[in-house]
Amino acid sequence: MKLVLSGVLVGVAVACTRPNPDFCDTNTACKNGQVCDLGTNRCTAATDAMDLDAAPSTDVAATDAKPACVRELVFQRDGLFTGGQVWRIDLVNFVEHSVSNGVDVDIEPEWSPDGNRIAVVRNGSTLYTVDPDGTNGHQVDSQSANFLLGPAWSHDGTRLVYGTTPKSGGGSDQLYSAAATGSAGINLTVGSDGETPAEWSPDDQQILFTSKRTGNTDVFKMAPNGTGLVNLTNRAGNDGLEGPHWMHGGADIVFGANHVWTAAADGSNLVNLTGTTGSEDQPVWSADDKIYFVNLSSSGLLYVMNGNGSNQHPLMNTQSDGHPVPSPDGSMIAWTSGRDGNVEIYVANSDGSNATRVTNNQAPDTHPRWRPCPP
Repeated sequence: MKLVLSGVLVGVAVACTRPNPDFCDTNTACKNGQVCDLGTNRCTAATDAMDLDAAPSTDVAATDAKPACVRELVFQRDGLFTGGQVWRIDLVNFVEHSVSNGVDVDIEPEWSPDGNRIAVVRNGSTLYTVDPDGTNGHQVDSQSANFLLGPAWSHDGTRLVYGTTPKSGGGSDQLYSAAATGSAGINLTVGSDGETPAEWSPDDQQILFTSKRTGNTDVFKMAPNGTGLVNLTNRAGNDGLEGPHWMHGGADIVFGANHVWTAAADGSNLVNLTGTTGSEDQPVWSADDKIYFVNLSSSGLLYVMNGNGSNQHPLMNTQSDGHPVPSPDGSMIAWTSGRDGNVEIYVANSDGSNATRVTNNQAPDTHPRWRPCPP
């Protein structure tokens, strides 16, 4: 479990001389609705391929009952002990909208599956859900003795799983579950360590998580009530420290353990996809059956490969990148980067083209999450 205290600069940008008058390094340097293509450092129109100014194919006409769905991210600015706040940014005109109330400290936002609510950890110890504009706050759970972390929605939108870590520094981390409408949280890992980030299986019948209960970190799964615990990796070394993820509709899992590994959902067929010569982590599976990951041996290059490990290659040739997050349809990717000297959020097409910085703030911007379109 990772307690976010503040953003950490993951790299230092190399100073450069403007190659020509058309040079840009941010969207604000461009005019007439153009965006900055960080592959060429030139202002260019947002293309249909990038689809930043076009609604996804699942868009619907705006009505009172069902608003139009646009490409949008929610993210965290700053950390728990540095005044963290939650913001949204739409990828049509790149305007930021505050989700937080400006008084409380909010971190670790997560969209509900229908895109109509956002879960946030408020002031460290309370789990809330709010409307996208920050109104209509509803308390899910509050634990004065613990920090709450890593909320994750079930796919049917009825429950949240989240972690706790004792403020005293003693005891073990735990995983809890509560109804999204608010109820007494249920401890799923009583007496044994349970770590976030956790992830619901596509059918909501299993929860994937990590635990140090064996002496090192292994990947586990359990039923939503905490029963039926299965150690899926059960090997030496630490598995899935950045979080394991489901693949292929729940048939397989992917996780990092100095390399990128996959396994069947029952723990069989464990495969190292990236070999043994480098160091890789933060793998995440995309809906178009790609796996994005970070090559740590190359100072934080984002890589992509097919779901079976073939065609491994850098997504782009810039360092200090990390924590990739594919869009729900797999057509785009968001990530955090220190390439410009400060931690900011970027988006690009799934092939790495049209890389665009979408935040620009002295405080670190992290934890980007794509807004799902309402069904």
